Amino acid sequence: MKEPKICMPKKFDADRTKFRGFLQQVKLYIRMQPDRYPDEASKVGFIGTLLCGHALSSFAPILEKNTAVLKDYEGFLRELTATFGDADTSRVVETKLRKLHQDNRLASTYAFEFRQSICDLTWHEDYFISQFR
Repeated sequence: MKEPKICMPKKFDADRTKFRGFLQQVKLYIRMQPDRYPDEASKVGFIGTLLCGHALSSFAPILEKNTAVLKDYEGFLRELTATFGDADTSRVVETKLRKLHQDNRLASTYAFEFRQSICDLTWHEDYFISQFR
């Protein structure tokens, strides 16, 4: 079966606000093209080609020292997340959610942002209902 043609993920420059999206795009890209990335090293290498700026500067020592994480896809993802992900995702999302208001936006736009935010929280449904305003 022929693999689908999908867009290459955009390069990542260490902007923490874009890390989660970058990581999801990369995972999906690799998953949709398993023949191109058959082993751990090829997956890590591919991700390395998508790093630029400060993110590439962080990757360079790993590559130069030929560390074991170059052959450990999940380990490499953990290192990337530890370096560029939110240290406390729940707290960041909770703060964002508490500041979120509909204001002059469409209700559908507000509801979409609200639903996006609550995915990362484990609050009871009653708290979500009271927060939706």
